[in-house]
Amino acid sequence: MQRKINRKSDFDFILALMGADGNTLGWQEANWELTLYVPNGKNFAYKASYAFGECINCRKTEDDKIEILVDNHEFPNGELLMDFEIEIPDERYPDRNRSINIPEQKTGIELVNERGLSVSGLEIPLSVPIKAEAEEPEPGEDEKPSEGVEDAESGE
Repeated sequence: MQRKINRKSDFDFILALMGADGNTLGWQEANWELTLYVPNGKNFAYKASYAFGECINCRKTEDDKIEILVDNHEFPNGELLMDFEIEIPDERYPDRNRSINIPEQKTGIELVNERGLSVSGLEIPLSVPIKAEAEEPEPGEDEKPSEGVEDAESGE
């Protein structure tokens, strides 16, 4: 279902990154860039990004989500699409980053001339082929003596 927004209105939405395992990833400290556009008007692209600690046209919400703020965008009428690029730190690559590009994703938003709907709080899912970081075990949890180290209690 397309949500209609007047093409001259500012709007916002939550970008819900979903990992390879289907779980929500939440805010990512990795550098990323989102490009919004209407296919017949790509010269009116709008960007939101997080790079080296600086947010542009976005913010981290209190509940660790990505809120995209679309302000003074000048989009023409049509279906709003998005391209997403993220650089995941990965020591295996020469530049220490694994770049992942996800082009031409549907947002479910249509920009129109007539009156649109207020869409604050709209959540747009985007599947990203990365896994959520595993939580560190609590101290004492899942600990096993290292091989070759004596167990002081058993005297072995």
